[in-house]
Amino acid sequence: MEKHANVYQYSLLAGLCATLLGACAQYDKQETAEAAVEAGPAAVFPAETGKSTPYRGEAFAIPGRIAAEDYDLGGQGVGYSDNSSENQGWKEWKIEYRTDEAVGIGTAPGGFVVGWTEPGEWLNYSVNIQEAGTYQAKFHVGHGGGTAGTLRVWLDQEVILDNVEMEPTYDWSVYTTVDAGSVELPAGEYTMKVEFLTGGSGGSPGNVHWFEFLK
Repeated sequence: MEKHANVYQYSLLAGLCATLLGACAQYDKQETAEAAVEAGPAAVFPAETGKSTPYRGEAFAIPGRIAAEDYDLGGQGVGYSDNSSENQGWKEWKIEYRTDEAVGIGTAPGGFVVGWTEPGEWLNYSVNIQEAGTYQAKFHVGHGGGTAGTLRVWLDQEVILDNVEMEPTYDWSVYTTVDAGSVELPAGEYTMKVEFLTGGSGGSPGNVHWFEFLK
């Protein structure tokens, strides 16, 4: 009889422990859920589809000047994003520079330019910033209409210059230098992205010949 009583007591104790463990687990779940709600949704970054590489085999050195037409290799969605399917400079004027890619390349005194630009397009450039510090940013740009658009510049996933105003030159063969202001840059190798934000006359933000970051 005593043996049966011990078994019965053990069963009651086991059941009580299971109930307590269940209650604790439920409390932990509720507490975790409440904490998640309080913290808000986690930041989710888009998956990298591929890393662009320097067009001439070596990253542009900063301080220094970057030729706009020498954007990175990698193609659409990696080295650049263009709304057209072919190089308009080659299609319309037979300008022989990077004819197998979709970025429109035109000519300017002393070299080539990125032209036929549209809002939402962008170009990647591999850069090697040799020394951290304050740099002055300048863009050599042109627009044949009465108004030009704006640019945004990224360093990896951080915006370093926003709403850079391109100036109209009233002639597509004329270019002017725009002072984009000063910016703090860290040392190291990065991907710099130039994004066309808003359009000017005719819808195009304008042409870019080169840009530079100097101390």
